[in-house]
Amino acid sequence: MRIFIFKKKTIAGLFLLIIALLLIPIIAPFFHRGFFPTHDDVQTVRIFESYQAIKFGGFPLRWSSGLLYGHGYPLFIFYPPLPYLIGAGFVFLGANFLIATKIVFLLAFFLGALGMFLLIKDLFGKIPALTAAIVFSYAPYRAVDVYVRGNLAEFFAFSLFPFVLWTNWRLLKNRSFVWLPLFSLSLALLSLTHNISFVLFIFFLGLFNLIVFLDLDEKKTKVLKVFGGVLLAAMLSCFFWLPLINETQFVNLGNFSSYPYEQYFVELKQLWDSPWGYGGFLKEQPMSLQIGKTLIIFSITAFVLGFFRKRDFIKKMLFLFTSMFFFSILMTTKYSSLIWKNLPFLAFFQFPWRFHLLITFCGAVLNSLLVYYLDKNFKKRKVRDLVIYGFAVVVIILTIIENYGFFRPKLYWRPLSVSETTTWDDEYLPRWVKIKPKNYEGEKIKIIDGKGEIKNTEWGYLKKDFIFIGEKESSVELAHIYYPGWKAFVNGEKKEIDYQNDRGLMRLQLPEGRSFVQVRFLRTPVRLIAEIISTIGLFILVFLFFNGFKKCRIDLKHK
Repeated sequence: MRIFIFKKKTIAGLFLLIIALLLIPIIAPFFHRGFFPTHDDVQTVRIFESYQAIKFGGFPLRWSSGLLYGHGYPLFIFYPPLPYLIGAGFVFLGANFLIATKIVFLLAFFLGALGMFLLIKDLFGKIPALTAAIVFSYAPYRAVDVYVRGNLAEFFAFSLFPFVLWTNWRLLKNRSFVWLPLFSLSLALLSLTHNISFVLFIFFLGLFNLIVFLDLDEKKTKVLKVFGGVLLAAMLSCFFWLPLINETQFVNLGNFSSYPYEQYFVELKQLWDSPWGYGGFLKEQPMSLQIGKTLIIFSITAFVLGFFRKRDFIKKMLFLFTSMFFFSILMTTKYSSLIWKNLPFLAFFQFPWRFHLLITFCGAVLNSLLVYYLDKNFKKRKVRDLVIYGFAVVVIILTIIENYGFFRPKLYWRPLSVSETTTWDDEYLPRWVKIKPKNYEGEKIKIIDGKGEIKNTEWGYLKKDFIFIGEKESSVELAHIYYPGWKAFVNGEKKEIDYQNDRGLMRLQLPEGRSFVQVRFLRTPVRLIAEIISTIGLFILVFLFFNGFKKCRIDLKHK
């Protein structure tokens, strides 16, 4: 028995090594000196801001003082922080900001491949898992996400899809208590990575669980476990999503239902084949949104081959992934306009072609199912092994040949610093900011009415201190926009902040004489409650982990 288990682990390890080696060609550009231009040339800046915030005590990440030309911006109240926290962690370990950015991208490549291998190995076996990992990694949209769009958060979230589904599957099929906290953790991490990807995937996750529930015994117990896992995930990430929901009223996120998504529908022929470009969707030499010919052909073949097989759990999985594959294709095109019009919340996804996330994910699974079904068509082991290994190699080679050339940047350069908001449409700018502040001329703190002297200024990341000696009552302006959480104290007493000016800058009315002024970014009541809930969730997570591992050790001793 031990020899058999050792042999299985050795084969799995060998397959993982093959996957790692095959990833080298598509990650090679990250080892080039410098970086490459993309649509979202802001990732290094966001890691820098994360590092600064943590360094000066701003955890959890909320406020980015360096953005908007140093006037501050509530980026991480609304934009999930996980990839940038990881990047900041590498900076604390000694990497520079550019290297840290590259490492997070590389980490996402390997996480995606590993997660897909683990998921498919459990569902269909090791050889289909090897196939799925490579097909997923080499999919054209993965290249677009990295080398054209440069969307680190979406790419990282995309790479977490298989992990969430894998831990969900293990939770349902395995009696070990370890899988509940693992599922909760993976789901929480996904929610802290990219809002749109999380919402898109959660619909699919719900369908997956519904189908699996119908095929399981002890349905009530399994349902409670999944709901418990989801609840714990919500608690863990509460520090982010509760303030986000509460504070949407303060910023210019606006009404998503009015977003012009119809401009971004894709033609069917573009999904089959389109020239590879590096421009925006509506610009010259636009990015390609092809799915991949091999991925489409093998996905359809898997459905046809599986359609005539007996009705079992695998066939249910086939129908789930096939239906989501084609439904997602439909949602990228104008033929789904009626659905988009009647479901206004879909405008939250901004671009219909974001459904490529599910197309690629489901397509990779279908490709692995094709290998699985071929395996079941042969009874003789030698013939079966020869066919399945041979066909898996064919799928992998054709996928690599077709898509390898997409995984390269247009050119290399040294990234420029970004002083703007780093968001597409300044959507997190507070509503009271009518005129976006530009480069501030003069002092960071200046007298706009009255007379006096400003001394001993300490312009920190999350605190601004100075001494004002006024010859008479005066009004002082700080070169920083106001946002809930900023509090002012004059000689130890709380002072109201006036921000009713076109640029939304903080102003203070100071008395005659000497005043010691302290301006701090502090927790609001809602943020504090959210952080307490997340802390409780973290304790529960740790307890479940230890309890689960303890029970696993006891079970192993009994065996």
